[in-house]
Amino acid sequence: MKEQIKTLVALQKIEAERTQIQTHLQGISMHLEELNKQISEKQSLIECENDAIAEKRKTCGSLEQDLKNNQALILRSQERLKSVKTNREYQALLKEIEELKNLNTKFEDDMLALLNEIETGETLISTAAEDMQNLSQTLETEKKSVQKETDSHESRLRKLDGERDRFSMQADPSLLKLFNRVRSVHNRGNAVVPAVDSICNGCNVNIPPQMYNELQRCQSVKLCPNCQRIIYWLPS
Repeated sequence: MKEQIKTLVALQKIEAERTQIQTHLQGISMHLEELNKQISEKQSLIECENDAIAEKRKTCGSLEQDLKNNQALILRSQERLKSVKTNREYQALLKEIEELKNLNTKFEDDMLALLNEIETGETLISTAAEDMQNLSQTLETEKKSVQKETDSHESRLRKLDGERDRFSMQADPSLLKLFNRVRSVHNRGNAVVPAVDSICNGCNVNIPPQMYNELQRCQSVKLCPNCQRIIYWLPS
């Protein structure tokens, strides 16, 4: 049984290292994905702003044409003032000219507001483009810097997989099944822990005296009554 416990402890160390490497590789992958996401967001922002600016320029062009048309109407009405014969017609033309001028003032205000928005949008695009360039450079730099590290970790994982297969073949099938079940219960954590001075190192709870005595004889597999981990005797 001692050899079986040693096999399980070795398997546990392998699994712990594999988990650590996989977590690290996942962290690298998530970091690179986050950079890609930020780049995509900047690109989307630029495209949206460009579309918005194009629409605003189109609106500005329309307002400018309306302004010119109204200015022509104003000039025409002002010419007509010279030939009117009644006060009523004169007042009507004056009112029409005033309304056209007010409308043109509104057009000019709207155009000014749009031009300010266009300027703000162009500044935003410029900043986003610079940010996107910096992010792209960072991404490429980090891809190169982590590639060697990633290759090394993946090579180590392949080696660990081979060691895991070897130790798994050495373990008793029923014991291996128990080991995997206990690991799953403890979120892939330690399934095999020592008991020292009658205390389980997994949960720090005292082992019953009779069980602890049997544990020292190492004749059968024992589970901690509290945490249900596989326990083995480790001399203090």
